[in-house]
Amino acid sequence: MPEEDPEREPSARPEPGAQQASSGGEAPAVSAGTLAMAVYVLYLVAPFVGGFTALVGVILAYVQREGAEPWLRTHYDNQISLFWWSLGAVAVSFVLAFIGIGVLLYLLWLVWLLVRATVGLAELNNRRALASPPSFLTGR
Repeated sequence: MPEEDPEREPSARPEPGAQQASSGGEAPAVSAGTLAMAVYVLYLVAPFVGGFTALVGVILAYVQREGAEPWLRTHYDNQISLFWWSLGAVAVSFVLAFIGIGVLLYLLWLVWLLVRATVGLAELNNRRALASPPSFLTGR
């Protein structure tokens, strides 16, 4: 019997720790934890690229939330909440910019976003669930 060439059939062997998908028996290309991490990163870069990455992130969070494990679902719920609160804060900041306090509100929102997304990212990395409902300031 000839030996298998490891470079020839990479898809035949599942990666260590990969979960089997319920609908076809194949492991997903990207794990759910990695997708949740990507959403946090998309949120962290959103203020610096016009916010479009946050829209991609919230779509990913909505799509992945239903089948997620309970601890991971708390992160997706946090990400969805973070998006909607951020959208509201940015809209109010824009309106209030005409009377001078919008810039301050925007800066406060930016700090809040960075703290909450970073805390979520750290908790996700440690495979810990967030509080339900999460605190407004940090998400814990």
